[in-house]
Amino acid sequence: MKASQFEDAKIGYAGVLSEYARSLEILLNEDGAVLKSLLENGTLTGKLYALCGLFYTDKAFFDSKLPDFRDSSKIVGMTSGCEIYDESVPAIVESSAKNVAVIAPHETLEKYLAGNAGQSYNVDIANGGYPATFRHFAKQELENTK
Repeated sequence: MKASQFEDAKIGYAGVLSEYARSLEILLNEDGAVLKSLLENGTLTGKLYALCGLFYTDKAFFDSKLPDFRDSSKIVGMTSGCEIYDESVPAIVESSAKNVAVIAPHETLEKYLAGNAGQSYNVDIANGGYPATFRHFAKQELENTK
């Protein structure tokens, strides 16, 4: 609800899992209404994370909400690795890069990487890159802590 910046799955010099990515994975195990509530009541950054969860839990609702974010003129704080900067909401939601990763809700990051070995890629929310990346690293960490 109170997320203050949008973070890649791994942040900082040590590449630790973002608390937001971990929290999102936990929310995916809750009732879908929690994500919809976050989308309505969270900070702008929290709403971006809610979109990432809705990519998996309610794709039709996710698709219906994308235009609200694509057309936004707002900027949020962003952390990628150890870099901290400002990024436009539309750039996070739907990248204009030619090499954007397209990962369907039923696919995994591993499957995408296996089919695109050696190629560089950019991620966004609309095409599933951020949701898949968050899910991959959060599941990996949560499994290692069992």
